[in-house]
Amino acid sequence: MPKRKSICIDCGRNCYPKENTITPRCRGCKNKNYWENTPYTRKEYAREWSLKKKYDIDNTGFDVLWIAFKGRCGICNNELKNLIW
Repeated sequence: MPKRKSICIDCGRNCYPKENTITPRCRGCKNKNYWENTPYTRKEYAREWSLKKKYDIDNTGFDVLWIAFKGRCGICNNELKNLIW
């Protein structure tokens, strides 16, 4: 079944939105709109995503561990410098 063609509500170009969207937007406008209305920056989002992927913890969990180990590795006791963003 061919995709439904619509006009983007932001830029006016033709786009192919997903079937369940209420407001049709092209990919660029959708990304721009998302980052303008999200409560955190891209840098904060990237930090949270990488912590979740690598260690399966969120920002709060990492901060608790950071305070508990006083900014040092729990295994080798080396100072952790590059994890603070």
